[in-house]
Amino acid sequence: MPAPSEASSSLKWIHCKFSMQLSPAHLADVRAGIGEQLGNSMLRYNTSLGGVALMFDRLAIKSDLAVISSDAPVVFVPIEVRLLVFAPEIGQRMEATVLRHGSDHLALLAHGLVNVTIPHRTAAADAAAGDAPAGGSGEDGGGGGGGGGGGGSNGFADGAMPAVGESVPFDVRALHVSDGLLTVLGELS
Repeated sequence: MPAPSEASSSLKWIHCKFSMQLSPAHLADVRAGIGEQLGNSMLRYNTSLGGVALMFDRLAIKSDLAVISSDAPVVFVPIEVRLLVFAPEIGQRMEATVLRHGSDHLALLAHGLVNVTIPHRTAAADAAAGDAPAGGSGEDGGGGGGGGGGGGSNGFADGAMPAVGESVPFDVRALHVSDGLLTVLGELS
């Protein structure tokens, strides 16, 4: 996992204080129960964080006492934690690794965790304008459905698209959240 820096400003550390809802089954080992709850919320988009929590550290339980509220079947334990959050912004320039060339898109992986899609029309327009880095055959060679053969069978001229495994810059154009999963839509820089 890369450390946040100015070059990857989509990653940021956030210090949070909140009450964690904990099942009474975890009262024998509160720290393990909180760790399990936090672990289950990683890699899911969180509206209040404005991004996807990738990892946590510096977990501190702020009180030996927990609160029972009304008839809730859980106890509320006050905690403090530091979260590493992936929170890209529209228009932001990032880098990602090419995973494969699809028939209608270029699939990238940012920070080794987040999927990025460059739609065919955008990638093709960039390639036609000569903005895409040179290299690659225009195919991923993975045999994963769709016709083979050269001649731009995936919509890109041979040699115009970056090779699988190559790191490429892109601009974030849209962010979509569905069922807690973040999808980044980009355009080659």
